[in-house]
Order: sequence, then C-alpha cells, then structure tokens
Amino acid sequence: MLNLKLNESEASNFCYFKEFQFSIHKPNEMPSPFDKFHSIEFNRMKSWKLTAVTYKKDQSLRPFSPERRGCFFEGERQLKFFKAYTKANCDWECVTNFTLSMCGCVKFSMPRDSVTPVCGWRKLKCLIDSMEQWPNYVKANKTEKPCGCLEPCSDIIYDLATESDAELNKYMAVNM
Repeated sequence: MLNLKLNESEASNFCYFKEFQFSIHKPNEMPSPFDKFHSIEFNRMKSWKLTAVTYKKDQSLRPFSPERRGCFFEGERQLKFFKAYTKANCDWECVTNFTLSMCGCVKFSMPRDSVTPVCGWRKLKCLIDSMEQWPNYVKANKTEKPCGCLEPCSDIIYDLATESDAELNKYMAVNM
C-alpha cells in the first residue's frame, strides 16, 4: 500500500493539477516523458493490479537480421548511455541526439556525457520546438524507427489495470 499525502494549503499553492501522476517502467530503463502516465486525483482511493508478462523469441531466429525478425537478442545492440538495451532506452538516446542536433545542447533530464552541454533557459524554446518536431522528423523519414530501435527479443512487459476507484472521505483520510 502506498499513501500519498499533501496538505490542502500546499496543493492550492503549488499544484496546477489536482492529482498525482506516475508511470511504471522497468528498473533498467529511465522514466520517459513518452511513457504512459497513470493518475490518482486528490481525495481518491484507487487500487491497481500490476501484471508482468515475459516473452522470449526462439534462438533459432538468430541467423536472421534484427530488422527481419523485429528484435535484438542480448548483446546485439549497444547503446552509448545505457548498459542494458531496451527499446525505451534506445528511443531516449535517439530523441537526445535529435535535440542535440537541433539545439546544440540537451535537456538536463536527458542522457548525456560530460562534454554535452545542458540547455539553459535561453534554449527553452528550442527544447520545446524539438519535442514538437520529433513526430514530424519520424514521419519525414517514413519510418517509425529512425534510429533503428527495435524491441528486445526477450523482455518483460508490465500492465497496470485499475481495480477500484472510490472517493476518500474525511474519516478514512484521518486514519491513513
């Protein structure tokens, strides 16, 4: 059980939205703004069911090219900023490289090495423009995989489904 508490006075002063947002991602992946976000509104009580599904492609597919089989086996694709290959990590590197080429710097939360400049407030418009132009860049290249990012051949997928959703009354809030 996870209890999220926020004083009403703090919520009204600092929160534009009246909800907590979170995403579920694998431990070897960096959270991404492209993740699916889930939310719980203030004064609500929700329960979710988290299901993990594993899949593994047969090793007999290894002689085929990754593009033909649609996945990378472990060790076939190395990333610059991440030890573990996942499609999400590959996508992060791709967006980071696109942002770097457009702005000459990257957002502070993007993966980078020690010589890559972090964009300051003067580059905020460029960062916003690069995020808005990213889908157009993908379409212009006539591919959904401009950086060759494919799924791994074995992976775990997490599914989160809402099981219950109820208003939290003042008596319940006191006891939590």
